[in-house]
Order: sequence, then structure tokens, then C-alpha cells
Amino acid sequence: MSGCLRYAGFVLMGLSLNALAAQPYGPTAEEMKVLPDYCRNPGQWGAILGPSAGWNNHTCYGINWINRYYKSRTGREKRDSLQNALGDFNYSITKLPPDFPLMPEIRMYRGITYALMDRAGEAAADLQQAIRMSPGLVRAYNELADLYESKLGQRGKALETITEGLRHNPDVPSLQRRYTRLGGKLPYPEPLARPAPAVAEPPAAPVQAAPQEAAPAAGAGTAQDAEKPKIGNPKNPYCRFCPD
Repeated sequence: MSGCLRYAGFVLMGLSLNALAAQPYGPTAEEMKVLPDYCRNPGQWGAILGPSAGWNNHTCYGINWINRYYKSRTGREKRDSLQNALGDFNYSITKLPPDFPLMPEIRMYRGITYALMDRAGEAAADLQQAIRMSPGLVRAYNELADLYESKLGQRGKALETITEGLRHNPDVPSLQRRYTRLGGKLPYPEPLARPAPAVAEPPAAPVQAAPQEAAPAAGAGTAQDAEKPKIGNPKNPYCRFCPD
């Protein structure tokens, strides 16, 4: 009987490995539907992401491997999915420039991958870096707070993280819920001031006074008057052919 059970286990494991090997490395058309827009429409994002955008396909592969992790049925499938995800995120971080517009998200997703692999220290480092690079990245605050609370047992650090997140993103419900659950006191933290960007205007050109001309002496005609031909008659000097 035990031999039959072992055989059945080997068969199931083989089917699982074959199923993992059978799927393409990159996302299928169905999997692509739930990926970020920059994965679904890379051509439209080229102008935003710049000339290095071609390397970003590995970011999309990595996100898809995380999605596959959640759908995996066996421990082996889960481990392989996370290992593939980590490899793709490492590739993106290595190949893309540090100021690549999506670098905060890539750091965040690699942090999520590390957290799922129970590598909490590396996960926290990546999530903290993502927040430093992009304080508006709400999911990074949530993931970091959950990591502090559930894996590291640091509830105070979790609350600090969410508090900082609310200062940058004051109206986000997911941050507000965590803040209340972690023991945060109402009202919510005071948001950081966001002054409107000043629009620089060119300085007004200085107004220059018109040059003043010296007034002619009394009884003296101007040079222009002196040059005018004498026309007409004494009674009407402006009409050459008028009668007297």
C-alpha cells in the first residue's frame, strides 16, 4: 500500500513539474490582461520610459511569476515561481539605469518577492528604497508595514511606516485602515504641505522715459520750419493758388 502511495506521489510531482515546464516563460495572452498597463502597451510607454524601456520586459515577467506563485498548488511550483521572479527583477535592476521611471516599482516588487521567500531583511531594504525613491508609492508602505507586523513582529515600526505613508498620501483608504488597526490615534497624521509649483515669469522690461527735447527759444523757429518753402500769400500762406 505504501508503495502505491509513493508511486502516486511521484506521478503527481511529475505532473506538477510538467505543468510548470509546459507554460511559457513569459506571460500568456490571458495572464497579460492582469499585468500593469506598461506591460500590456509597451509601445505607448516608450516615450515615457525612454530608450531603456526594452529591458523592462523582465519586470513584466517578474510580476507575472508572482501572480503564478499565488496560483501554484505545490511548494515546488511556488519556489520555482519566486526564484524566476527574483531572477527577472535582478535582471531589470542590473540592466536599467538607476533613474529609470519604474525603478521604485521594480524595487517594490523585488521586496515583495523577498518577503514571500522569507528573506525579511532584504525585503525591508528594497521596500524602504522604493519609498525613498517614490514617496507616493502607496503599496510599498502597505507591504513594508505588513512585513514589520507579520514577519518581524515590529508593530511599532509598522505604525511608523503607515504614519509616514499617510503624510504623503493622506486620503488613501488602505493606509487609513492599517493606521486604525495598528492603534493610530485620530485625527489622521497631518499631511505634508504641498505648495503649488511657482510659475516663473520673465521680469518686466524697465520702462525708459522718452528723451526730452529742448524747447525752442521764444520767437525762434525750428530747423524744420526754416526749411519749409514759403507758399501762398500773406493772408493764407498754406494755399498757393488761393485768392488774397
